[in-house]
Amino acid sequence: MEKTAKEDFIEFLTNLCRLNGYDELSSRIIALLYIEPKEISLEELAKNTGYSLSAVSMTMKSLDNLGMIKRMRKPGTRKVFFYFEKNFMGKIVEFLSRKLESYIRATKEILPNIIEKYNEEKTEQAKMEQKIVQDYFEDVLIYEGIISNLIEMIEKVKR
Repeated sequence: MEKTAKEDFIEFLTNLCRLNGYDELSSRIIALLYIEPKEISLEELAKNTGYSLSAVSMTMKSLDNLGMIKRMRKPGTRKVFFYFEKNFMGKIVEFLSRKLESYIRATKEILPNIIEKYNEEKTEQAKMEQKIVQDYFEDVLIYEGIISNLIEMIEKVKR
């Protein structure tokens, strides 16, 4: 029996997520939530993935902590529902902005002091290590420029 377009998309997105380092269950949940036009209950996700309620619940907590999904309750029910924001480009900007904020800011705050400490050391080994750290720092600054430009380009396209 031939698969539906929905099944093909879920398989495609699941595989894409796995290529980006997500485990099988997280990948499948992301794909299921992305294709759904409305929110899905935890029980529905467990049923659709074939995984236990507890495994799905733990995975949902991880995805929720990453800011990838929205968790909600509907009035008159105790069930928890989940929704994946469909604004793909907005999610990319969010992800890149978080990278800029955490990773790059920490690098810019900490590495200059480490590089400065190396100036006090006179051994050949320390000089080689300093060069490695300095090159890394410069690469991060280049990366910062690339990410900033990419965010700017995406925001221009979205307007």
